[in-house]
Amino acid sequence: MKTNRQIITFIAVTIVSLLSFNAMAQNGLRINDTEYFTFSASIDPRASITEKTADIVAEIEYVGAIYAKAGVEYFPGTTPNYFDVHGAVGLNAMIGRFNPTRIYTGIRLGRIFRENKSRGELFGLESGIDFPITEKLFIGARATYDYRNDGIPLGWDSYWRASGFIRIGIKF
Repeated sequence: MKTNRQIITFIAVTIVSLLSFNAMAQNGLRINDTEYFTFSASIDPRASITEKTADIVAEIEYVGAIYAKAGVEYFPGTTPNYFDVHGAVGLNAMIGRFNPTRIYTGIRLGRIFRENKSRGELFGLESGIDFPITEKLFIGARATYDYRNDGIPLGWDSYWRASGFIRIGIKF
């Protein structure tokens, strides 16, 4: 299936990228060696414009050599409304020495709620990049690719969904 091939390609690219971190460390690409927490808010511009209502996400995250996050997403532009509780874990890398840019990739798991009409799970992959604005403030972009089965009680098939988010956050 095409979707399985896309997943295998994504995983292969991720593995090759991770294996090359050591070789590229001389150019400033390295595994993150600091620890901090972040709080961020995100919006999916494409979905928000298409459905004429904001698809918003709030997340709290631990950032070290690995990252772990928990968050919620709310999108009232769908029928029935979409709400999820999700988590993710993955690897971090930093680019640059003095004001480092963070790149990350990992796996996502979550539970989807569509009002009182449907519930389901999500499993997927995510990758992103965060650019520092100040020492504590950052802006970034994140892409997700999730398998969702929340529509089965509504008569929908399970599906894969790609999403892109713009995020802003603070470190603490």
